[in-house]
Amino acid sequence: MTATRFEPITVVLTLLLAGSWACSPFEEPITEGLPDQAALACVDGFDPAVDYFPDKVEIRHAEYFSVSYHGHYKVVQISVPFGAVDVRVDSVSWDMASTDVMVLVRCGTPTPPLEGALAGAAVITTPAPSVAVNDDFLALGVRMSGALDRLVGVGGEGIYDTLVDARRRDGLAVPIGYSFHGPPRLEVLLRVEPGITLLHTSSAETAGSVQRVRDLGLAAAPAFNWAESTPLGGAEWLKYVAVFLGAEAEANRVFDTIEADYLALSERARAAARKPTVIWAQGGRSAWTAHVRSIGNRLLSDAGALNLLAEEGAAAAVGAGGPYEGEPFSLEALIEKGAEAEWWITYNLNDEGWPSRVYLDEIRAYREGRVYHHNLRRREADDAYDWFESGRLRPDILLRDFVSLFHPELLPDHELEHLAPIGR
Repeated sequence: MTATRFEPITVVLTLLLAGSWACSPFEEPITEGLPDQAALACVDGFDPAVDYFPDKVEIRHAEYFSVSYHGHYKVVQISVPFGAVDVRVDSVSWDMASTDVMVLVRCGTPTPPLEGALAGAAVITTPAPSVAVNDDFLALGVRMSGALDRLVGVGGEGIYDTLVDARRRDGLAVPIGYSFHGPPRLEVLLRVEPGITLLHTSSAETAGSVQRVRDLGLAAAPAFNWAESTPLGGAEWLKYVAVFLGAEAEANRVFDTIEADYLALSERARAAARKPTVIWAQGGRSAWTAHVRSIGNRLLSDAGALNLLAEEGAAAAVGAGGPYEGEPFSLEALIEKGAEAEWWITYNLNDEGWPSRVYLDEIRAYREGRVYHHNLRRREADDAYDWFESGRLRPDILLRDFVSLFHPELLPDHELEHLAPIGR
C-alpha cells in the first residue's frame, strides 16, 4: 500500500454539545447516540401508515448519491456521470459501472413493486445486521456511524484506526481484500455472509465486483466517495454508509459537527488578505503527479491559499488501477509553474529518489525548506496511514493543519496532526 491515508476519530457527547472535537487520538469508543438495539429488530406487524425511518439523512455536499424515504423503504441512487472524472474507458462502459439503484426495505415489511424508476433495482434489507468493506475509509465510516460491533469484514491489515484494527486482530472482522489490489475474496464473503458489503469502486473493472457479490445472493453496494469534487462532499459519504445500517441519527450528528467546523474555518481563511502560493505534487526522478483538479485543490483554496498548478476540469483521474494521487505531471512543468510556490505539499515522506537539488532549488518552497508531507499519522510497520481514513472523513482536521501553515495568525496554538516537514 502506498503512503496516503488518515485516522478515525470518535466523538464524546460532551464535546459535541460544546460544538468542538477532541484533537488527540480520538480512540475512545462512541458511547452516546447509538441506535437502540430494539430499533434494529424486524418489524412485527406491518402498518403502511407508519414511517419506519424517523431519522433521515439530507445530502448537502455529495454529488454522486441520493437517498429518498418512502415510509417502509429507502431508495438509494448512484450516478457518477461520464466526464465527472477522467476515466480511461468509453462512456457506455462507464455508465454501466457508475449507476445503480437500490431499494432498502425495512426488515419485516413488504418489498415495493419494482417498476418504473425502480425496475431492475437491487433489493437490500435494512438495517443490515453486519457489514463488510474493502476500503479503510468505509471501515472508519462504519465506526463513526456507531456500528463497529457489526463490522465483520475489512480490506486488509493496514488499518490505522486502533479500534477498527483491534476488531480485525481479534478475528471479528476478517480481510476480504483491499479495493486497490483487486476484487473481494468471494469465498470469505460467503463464509461470513455480511448483511451488506460496501465496495470502493473506481473503474468499470472494480464495479463488476458489486454484481458478482450480488450473484452469490449477498447484498452489495458500490462507493464512489473518491470522485467527489469537494472535501465535504467526500466526507458526506459517511451518511451513505449509515443508511444501510439504520444509523442516520449518528451519522447526522457526526457530520453536522464536521461541516460546521470546516465551513467556519474556511470562511475565515478565505477572507485573509494574503493568499500564500502552494503546490501539491509527489513522485520521483521522472514520474510525478500533482493535484490540479482534485479535492486537494479545493482544500488548498478553502485554506486560503493559491494552488499554482490548479486547472479547471474533472475532479479526479482514474485508470485501471483506480484513482491517482493527482494527475501525471512532468518535472519540467512542476518547476516552471511552481517556481514561486511558498509551500510544497506531498505524500512523499522524504526527498529520497527526487532529482538533484540543482533542479529542485528552482522551486522556492524547496529552497527555503517548506516542503511538508501529510502522513504524520502513520504506523509504517503496519503499512497503516491515516490519510486513507480520517484524511477523507475528517477534512475539518486537515483544514486546520493547512490554515495553521498558511495563516498562523488564525490558529496560533494549533499543533499539526497530519502535516510534517519531509524527513520527519
